[in-house]
Amino acid sequence: TVKRLNVPASSADETSHSASRISTQPNICRSRNRFERSSRRPKSRSFFILTLILLVQLVMMVYFGNQKTGYHCDEIYTYELSNSNETSINSGDCYDAWNSNEYFLKTLSAADNRFDYVTVWKNQKNDVHPPFYYVIVHTVSSLFPNVFSKWIGLIPSFIFSLLTTIVLFYVAKRIFKNDALALLTAGGWA
Repeated sequence: TVKRLNVPASSADETSHSASRISTQPNICRSRNRFERSSRRPKSRSFFILTLILLVQLVMMVYFGNQKTGYHCDEIYTYELSNSNETSINSGDCYDAWNSNEYFLKTLSAADNRFDYVTVWKNQKNDVHPPFYYVIVHTVSSLFPNVFSKWIGLIPSFIFSLLTTIVLFYVAKRIFKNDALALLTAGGWA
């Protein structure tokens, strides 16, 4: 608190006294604001770096996804278990017979059974994997009917990979209580 003296002073002294009183109050506010800003700065810096990590991760996934040619038999089975009414997993048709483009388009894309999740659940009787991933691939396939593309399988993987990076950052931040270690953990995963 500033005490005011009842001593008559010249107008110059009073001006300087009132100026010091005025400048003292805002300095306290300024220093508090600087402290608040500095405590916010690492959070915004961490958010910026995490966003940069996610962007680099996405660019790399798209680049390598673009380089991908051909399909592994497991990928064919994923599309088939997600979209086909007739699976060839147990019959071996995938290996022993020549199939036309129409067969693969019908079997591997959601042409006749868009958003038909009963088919996905029925196909899982022949497989040992949990059905959630197949439900997601079927949903994406249903959004693009009569299309068979590697991106239908890659896009859900990209999304879950990016979400995993974000969750990993926040879990590491909670464990280590250090943004730098959390960013290092997320960057190492990405």
